[in-house]
Amino acid sequence: MKQDTAKEMKWLKDVLANSTEQCILVFGHHPIYSASTKHGNTKEMIQRVKPLLEKYHAQFYFCGHDHDLQHLHEKGGKVDYIVTGTGGDTRRYSTNEMSIYSKSEPAFSVVSLKADSISVSFVGTKGNIMYSFNRSYK
Repeated sequence: MKQDTAKEMKWLKDVLANSTEQCILVFGHHPIYSASTKHGNTKEMIQRVKPLLEKYHAQFYFCGHDHDLQHLHEKGGKVDYIVTGTGGDTRRYSTNEMSIYSKSEPAFSVVSLKADSISVSFVGTKGNIMYSFNRSYK
């Protein structure tokens, strides 16, 4: 069955355009940006999804696909890109100019929202917090 990406893009645009939330989190499978040497950045996502995130003031884009942990932020950008794909097999990680954190170790992510901030943590298999950060959004 062929995907109807035009329909998906319309849906995403409509949801983002009508959002009244203080913090907008967008979840997808493929990364927009990734430091991974296996897949790396996704050109079509940069061209089609990133402009919507910026236009409608989304603060985060979460994805998997690359089997590592990454926190990326574009210089001068307002969106944090989180790759959290180490629930199964892991792959070697790498970094690039957007990398804030990269690791290849089995883990999961915990996202905690408060009235004025969000925290994201990567938690290892023994319950250890490998990486954590907070962002205000008011």
